[in-house]
Amino acid sequence: MHAPYTATGTVPQDSPLRAIAGRTVTAPAETLEDLLRRVTEMRKAGVTPVVQVARPVRWLWIAGALTGTTVIAVAGGVIAIVVEQYELAWTAAGAMLLAVVGIYAVLSHMELER
Repeated sequence: MHAPYTATGTVPQDSPLRAIAGRTVTAPAETLEDLLRRVTEMRKAGVTPVVQVARPVRWLWIAGALTGTTVIAVAGGVIAIVVEQYELAWTAAGAMLLAVVGIYAVLSHMELER
């Protein structure tokens, strides 16, 4: 799962830390105490920290919507074949393909956040 807090800051141009860390530094933190420690370390290095709180994404709702889209596209494709509207059936097949690729991406993100 991703860290719920992130401290980000820009390293000053005249700092020797810039040669090592680059222009921007980012430090993830799991707890508020960890975040406080990271912010203190950044301030000691001369970096002005900006604290960000991660917003959770509701991947399950997105996966459910894409699954529903796939089911509707399958039904539309079957109906289109029965009534011999083959262009519509190919369109439904394309919609199914796009929805399944979307489901794969969403499920990958869900697995990463576990």
